[in-house]
Amino acid sequence: MRYKMTKKSFTLFIALMILVVCQPVNLAAESVLPEARLYHDIEAGKYIASGYTEDGIYYEVYGTQNVTRALESIFVTRTVVFEGIVQPDSTMYWKEYINGDAYAGTLRLVEFSSSLGQTTAVYEGALNKKIE
Repeated sequence: MRYKMTKKSFTLFIALMILVVCQPVNLAAESVLPEARLYHDIEAGKYIASGYTEDGIYYEVYGTQNVTRALESIFVTRTVVFEGIVQPDSTMYWKEYINGDAYAGTLRLVEFSSSLGQTTAVYEGALNKKIE
């Protein structure tokens, strides 16, 4: 049995197909960052923090915290994933808590790359223990 489509049904079918095919594909950072987080968890360490720059750009920080005893100074590498294609600053002031102790210092940009609507920057440097 063959179904004969009326002109009105055919027009409605075509209109629905156009709507479905022409839906915009949202490749915003919200859809890219979860995959980036998965990739960076493996490659650059675990998720440490996130926030917004003064310019309103979202970022996430990854790294390892392998300090087993309180040291006065530690050397760290931190990978920062920025939403969008940006030029990262050459230095970054960084403060974090490791095993309950506050450490802070200025990290320097080692390398960065941009792809898939995000920029990944690697910073290194010494963090000094802070008395709070």
